[in-house]
Amino acid sequence: MGNGVSLGVMNGFTDIGAKKESLHSLINDGTIASSRLHAALYTNLLYQYTLGFRLEAGWGSIYANDHLIKSPDEESINRFRRNLSVRTRIKEIQLLGEFYPLSILQGEAAVALLYPYLLGGLSLFNFIPEAQLGNQWIPLSPLRTEGQGFIEYPERRIYPLTQIAFPVGLGCRLDLSPRFHLRLEALHRILQTDYLDDVSTSYIDPLLFNKYLDPVQAELARKLYNRHKELDPLAREEINGMRGNANKKDAYFSLDLKLGWIINRTRR
Repeated sequence: MGNGVSLGVMNGFTDIGAKKESLHSLINDGTIASSRLHAALYTNLLYQYTLGFRLEAGWGSIYANDHLIKSPDEESINRFRRNLSVRTRIKEIQLLGEFYPLSILQGEAAVALLYPYLLGGLSLFNFIPEAQLGNQWIPLSPLRTEGQGFIEYPERRIYPLTQIAFPVGLGCRLDLSPRFHLRLEALHRILQTDYLDDVSTSYIDPLLFNKYLDPVQAELARKLYNRHKELDPLAREEINGMRGNANKKDAYFSLDLKLGWIINRTRR
């Protein structure tokens, strides 16, 4: 049995900012520069350097901004003009399984210092998408920016802020001594929501905010649901215009360096 700490970066695949469908877009559209801190604590069990189980609690955030798109082309210019941005704070608890294939391929007699592994499992995560207005970060979920819960949009339900995710990833473990080891690990979370960034479908009639929200919330919602007018004050309302892409769910990932220590155990 062992314990460990983890420190790294977190980022997301959402409707805001870069398209993020290739390494080139991640670099060229400034996505890597927008990565945020991720930290975690974990406890784990490892059987004969082959199968492991891990319980991990983590904290982090993602950030995305349409204006991080560098040199917007014909495909990305509408996202650039949309002018949305988001910071989503994330807390998660993960139950992960680890598989070390080289231990099986090399056999029992083999002794190594470096162990690549695959992992997957189940996680429960809580997320809070926020937008910056002046010096304040405003939670977006209560503002129902796409008409969630409005009678006029019966298919748009209020999304829960605590949900299930399916993490998958890979890593490499380096044994420093019989008790201590380092890991470099990349972990991708497959989500069932498209609202990690509070963006999914289309623009609604802003007059509906007055119908369903209190005056303070309605004013905030009108300012934050469509920020194109911050760039072009003469821009028309885009009722039913495309705001996001509901055909693809959001996701987030982390890249971490982990330090672990083993309790009452010697190397085989």
